[in-house]
Amino acid sequence: MNEQLNGTHDAVLNRAVAGTATAAADLLQARARKMAQEKPAAGTDGSTIEVLEFGLADETYALELTYVREVGALVEVTQLPGVPDFVLGITCVHGQIIAVVDLRKLFGLPERGLRDSRQVIVLQSAGWEFGILAERITGVKWLPLAGLQPTLPTLTDVRAAYLSGITPDGTVFLSAGKLLADPRLVVRQEI
Repeated sequence: MNEQLNGTHDAVLNRAVAGTATAAADLLQARARKMAQEKPAAGTDGSTIEVLEFGLADETYALELTYVREVGALVEVTQLPGVPDFVLGITCVHGQIIAVVDLRKLFGLPERGLRDSRQVIVLQSAGWEFGILAERITGVKWLPLAGLQPTLPTLTDVRAAYLSGITPDGTVFLSAGKLLADPRLVVRQEI
């Protein structure tokens, strides 16, 4: 009789656990569907773009997320002779050697020295890739394109060549595609 009660108890417990697991899976699937559909309210034309926001020299920049392969800590950089001063050097990311570009030097921004918390953003498109230095990673967000200013009248330096727009809060939206297409930013070894 005791075995029969234990068997009944186990069967009831197994049905409860299975029901709980099914309910939990259903709840998680519903949450995932909702999150996949959520987008913040966009501008008047309804178009937004997902960007990675990062800080550099007391300014905030954003890059289109589709060009970002990964973000990680910049542990070690080996300097290279004979490259432009905006090429910080090379580093190893998951066993692959990539060049690291310092946008502060490329854009003529003030250099305060690198902090211990420096990051590298690896950009990739059509076989070309390199890293760019970032002092801090702010995060990923949706950027409404309708609110972008095309340019600032006072912005005449090299940043204007890579500029996609400026947000109302002053974030500089850079074209990762233009950065990746610029042959000056690709370090090639030729013998």
